[in-house]
Amino acid sequence: MEEHMEEHMGRQTGIILSRVVVVTLLGVATAHGDVLQFDSRADWNTWSIPQGALQMSADGNISLSRSDKNINAVAKARDFNHIVKSSREPIPGGIRVVGSGLASADNLIDGRQDTWWEPSQDDLLDFWWIEVDLGRMVLAQKIKLTFPDTLDVEPFRSFSVYVNDGVRATAARDVFRFTRVGRTKEPNRERIVEYTLETVERADATGEYLATGDTLDFAMVQYVRFVAEEFQPGAALAEIEVTAIGDNVVLGSVERGGGVRGGTNLGNLLALVDGDRNSIWTISSTGEWEAQGHWFEFDAGVVYWVDRAFVNVGQERGGFSFKLVTSEGERSTGLTADRIRSGFDFLDLTLIDNAV
Repeated sequence: MEEHMEEHMGRQTGIILSRVVVVTLLGVATAHGDVLQFDSRADWNTWSIPQGALQMSADGNISLSRSDKNINAVAKARDFNHIVKSSREPIPGGIRVVGSGLASADNLIDGRQDTWWEPSQDDLLDFWWIEVDLGRMVLAQKIKLTFPDTLDVEPFRSFSVYVNDGVRATAARDVFRFTRVGRTKEPNRERIVEYTLETVERADATGEYLATGDTLDFAMVQYVRFVAEEFQPGAALAEIEVTAIGDNVVLGSVERGGGVRGGTNLGNLLALVDGDRNSIWTISSTGEWEAQGHWFEFDAGVVYWVDRAFVNVGQERGGFSFKLVTSEGERSTGLTADRIRSGFDFLDLTLIDNAV
């Protein structure tokens, strides 16, 4: 679960995750069985279906929507809107900015290798760069560059690749600090260049099912910047692909009829499910979470098979421990303190000891 929160606490925070909390999912296949046919749109409209749970083909067939592992996060970048300081309305992902070659910039994310972005020979090298906005933060494992294979253009010989997780360098402006994740060490002649991403952090936390190594096989990424470092006639780049661990079904949960609720500090709960690392859920306390009511319950809107969960906890002021519990959405027959006034029947998943 890609959720973002910061907290200052002495002991534990209780986190309740309703109807299965997920980041990456197993593929969902349509079951074979009896055929259910609707004779009119009016009949179809009598069904209540979570938004996005089904997809309809051109010939009228209906199937379950897919949530996949090992996705190319660039492919659906334009499907995700997010808030920026430079616009009153949320904007979609795609090409964020480009220094040169604006007319061909969209070719970089069109999924085709026979089109390409080519900076202008009339521009200075300082302007030979381009940025891709994934529309949301993803857990990226690899960045793949594909250069065109034609007599008209050739691969960039010298370049660097940078990433940013979406966090602004200053709260008031869309200014970002980038980290270099790849650079040519000798003139490049290859059509395909790949860079593997990872995150190295302290591994002090303990808990069942927890990845405890200090090196994670992904990095948080929303923006990718490609920068040419040598003036080169005919240099071009066909595609940038970002392989992420999978679709994050936290995104879109509100539209599906789910969402998030909590015990305290209710003003910014949606920051937990918006895919934006600039928005956070912050609470402060010194007591036990049961007594203080510090918990939140996430409802995915529909039931998923869990493959991998991710919780992003800010530790600028020290860590804290928390409990994860899950539910398939079955109603409980009674209320107890450990169910945190919820109507769902929860199962303890893990207790994360992360206190510093």
